[in-house]
Amino acid sequence: MGGYDIWKVNINSNGTCGKPENLGNKINTPGDEGFPFVTDDGVLYFASNGLTGFGGLDVFSADLNTNSTPINLGKPVNSEKDDFAFSFNKEKNGGYLSSNRSGEDNIYASVPVCQAQIATVVKYAKTGALLANARVVILDDKNNVLETKISNDKGEVTYDVECQRAYVIEVYKDGFVTKSFPVAKIKRRKGSHRCIY
Repeated sequence: MGGYDIWKVNINSNGTCGKPENLGNKINTPGDEGFPFVTDDGVLYFASNGLTGFGGLDVFSADLNTNSTPINLGKPVNSEKDDFAFSFNKEKNGGYLSSNRSGEDNIYASVPVCQAQIATVVKYAKTGALLANARVVILDDKNNVLETKISNDKGEVTYDVECQRAYVIEVYKDGFVTKSFPVAKIKRRKGSHRCIY
């Protein structure tokens, strides 16, 4: 896709390798992607300077089981410098990464990772009817658009987000008033927020 890309390869039962396959433009960008690490349950951690980040290389995660959009792990994992070579221990909910945030490459330990989920249900306030095909936008606390999704026939949209960060949800649908509301910092592993529209 440009620069360094991440590929995958099957290991055959006899120990030989299959044909390498590029992970495609969901993971790879015109920039550089590298330093892949995959957990036992299929979560890919990798570094990229082509996805939106804090500066230099940032560490992202993507669930290979669901082909999800990569999520920036945020601070303190990422900094304005190069952050890369992340490894993760699910049992201890922590890991190691390399970074030049101090001016030279060092290894950092005990990096906490906490992710949560914001579940939004879009409804018509006057009748309580669920609204499908509404455009639901999630922004960070600096009003940068992170992702846009369309509500399903149950009015539902979910976003995988990071703990300890504030978000804003905006909802748009033709014929209705646009709504915007803040989501406070999520402190637990699973959080939810409902939008009445």
